[in-house]
Amino acid sequence: VAANDAISEVSDLGGGNYEGRISGATFPLVKLQPVMEFSLTRQNPRSISISLDKQRMETTGPRWACRIVEAMAGIMDTTSTSVFTVENNELVCEASVTASFDVPRWVPVPLKSIQNGGQN
Repeated sequence: VAANDAISEVSDLGGGNYEGRISGATFPLVKLQPVMEFSLTRQNPRSISISLDKQRMETTGPRWACRIVEAMAGIMDTTSTSVFTVENNELVCEASVTASFDVPRWVPVPLKSIQNGGQN
């Protein structure tokens, strides 16, 4: 789980479940840190599957601005599964990620910030 450079911290929750903290991003006035819970399962002796089970955003900044970002995060639906397999002494990964959300018209998110991955 910690193989991705964006994951800044991983905690073992027990029972094959882990929590990963993702490197934060900064939007106008708000700093956020995505936190995701993953589960690991062995599919066979040569394959391990990692699935996203839960996610949340931790925010800091003015309360009103944090509520806007938290509201946006609350309407996002994300699924993710990665299967790592050893084939011919090489590590192969197959991943499926889907993220979708409808941003309400009242949410003031500048297009430039979205295009820059949320960075100022």
